[in-house]
Amino acid sequence: TLTDGLEDRARLLQAYGSGSTAAGDIRFAGQLGSDPTLLGSFDRGVLWLSASGEVAAASGDTGGWAGGAEVRQLQARVRAGHAPVAAGLTGNGGPAFALLAVPAPEGGTLIGGFTPASLGIDHLLDDLQLGERGSGFIVDASRVVLYARGSSAGTAQQADGAAILPGITRAEAGESGALFSGSGFDLFAVGYAPVPTAGWSVLVRESWADAVGPMARFSVLTP
Repeated sequence: TLTDGLEDRARLLQAYGSGSTAAGDIRFAGQLGSDPTLLGSFDRGVLWLSASGEVAAASGDTGGWAGGAEVRQLQARVRAGHAPVAAGLTGNGGPAFALLAVPAPEGGTLIGGFTPASLGIDHLLDDLQLGERGSGFIVDASRVVLYARGSSAGTAQQADGAAILPGITRAEAGESGALFSGSGFDLFAVGYAPVPTAGWSVLVRESWADAVGPMARFSVLTP
């Protein structure tokens, strides 16, 4: 599930952090840039911030986010004891992606960036066999659309639209289930589930005319 994928990534970062005694550990910096498991799990790169917020080590494609305000906010949340911490970024016009942060030695922070597609969401939606008017979304805690697929993907940034907003609200409350939106030929079933590790919501919107047992089919996405 998506929760398992996030937790696996968090454990991987934590294992790397515990394997070094200092943010400037040269051995660690070398491992950070050469481990295929780490780079495969974080396709947008990995960053180690020192306690002062300076970049102590980095690998992969961190150029688009390493200096952003979101990185400092994540570090502050990790220091406040909220870990692992996840956040979404819109990608400055490119594909949206996510950041995952965990504590590192000496007050530092390890942050990995990855695209939601790397969690296997495409395979999960394939299993659902959505109809022609079906759509799938991952929405972060700020209601940034990290992932969209299907007939509504082109307008995915409008995550607060009336069609899926009730599902987002319920998923944010920790609920899983399905509800209906619209009427007649435009009646849609909206399945929703939370991803607790990240504070995300996963939603599937499908025309009721195309759907067969949406609640049972959506269960493949629940944590």
